[in-house]
Amino acid sequence: MISFKNQTITVLRPTFVVERGDEVPDWSNPTQHLITGCRLQPMSADEVLFSGAGGGGTARNAVVSRWKLLLPSGADITEHDRVRYADAVYEVDGFVQRWPSPTGALAHDEAVLRRVEG
Repeated sequence: MISFKNQTITVLRPTFVVERGDEVPDWSNPTQHLITGCRLQPMSADEVLFSGAGGGGTARNAVVSRWKLLLPSGADITEHDRVRYADAVYEVDGFVQRWPSPTGALAHDEAVLRRVEG
């Protein structure tokens, strides 16, 4: 049977450092590993106007897109990771969902990815 999950992604995983008593991700030198047997599907995209008010930031327009990532069961990916696919980098948005199957035939994992441009 031919699978529609025929894409390979690169998982980028940060190291964690302690700043002011809290563990925070350090993206200066992330580890990387591949996961095969994936499928990335678009979910939504919105244009957002950031006013820059309140935080002293700069006003800008941005596009926020969300994607569903279907993965093999037990894939090595967490809510702290980022994903690179086709020269774009996405953030894992929330927890990875593990979908068990009574027979094992349909078990898989899912993650929502987010990308902000602009």
